[in-house]
Amino acid sequence: MSDLTLDAAAGLLFFLLSIVGIAYCLSRAIKIMIGIIRVHCIDGTSIGALPSSGQVKVIGKAEKQAIYSPIAQKSCVWWRIEVQKEQGDEYGSAWTTFHKETSMEPLEINDGTGKIKIFPEPSTNFIIYENPKREIFLNESSNVGVIYFLEKAGVKPTNFLGIKRKLQVVETIIEAGENFYIWGEVQHRNAIKMIVSKPSLPLIISIPNGKQLLRLLYFYCFLWFTGIVVIVLTMIMMGGWATFFPTAGYLFSNI
Repeated sequence: MSDLTLDAAAGLLFFLLSIVGIAYCLSRAIKIMIGIIRVHCIDGTSIGALPSSGQVKVIGKAEKQAIYSPIAQKSCVWWRIEVQKEQGDEYGSAWTTFHKETSMEPLEINDGTGKIKIFPEPSTNFIIYENPKREIFLNESSNVGVIYFLEKAGVKPTNFLGIKRKLQVVETIIEAGENFYIWGEVQHRNAIKMIVSKPSLPLIISIPNGKQLLRLLYFYCFLWFTGIVVIVLTMIMMGGWATFFPTAGYLFSNI
């Protein structure tokens, strides 16, 4: 294979990877924009006056439930566990999450006018950054809960050389009595009214109020659009647009 063919293939691969990156960033930005529209446009409704169907916003306190966090075994209404590894270079290091699990038990919300169950699903957007209770456990810990969770999650404490990995496990819980802000679809199942996800409109379960949540969503949207701009600028600087069509033509004409 000639050098020209290799250059053509590299140019085509770079262009295709850039398009995939742009498409991914755009899909994430659009998803967040849909969330922004929902938060903006859906007014709050008391649980006692909820319609029989449709998109609603509910604000209420989570009532106590008999669930416990997997590691600390603390009573809570919601938990999340993140397994993190340390990454860095000579300039510094940081913990990055590579495995995450979230409780999927129903939440029971009470706003004083009534109660309703919220049924999370894997697609549910949990936006929890205010007032959480966190505990951090190192994998060197003899905590039985940490050891059991890592085994159950399939996370190996050592690398392929048998050297112990530097990991930490972060458990976040929300206790009963915390205010939740919820956007979702009202449905009836077995004569019970509940709020669930739709395939195109997943549940939004938030601790921050509407204004705080909007600021956070706008920031995330800005980050994804910034990613698109960075990819496009990189393509221009690397000559991706200019080289794609001639390199693609050369490749296909020589197959």
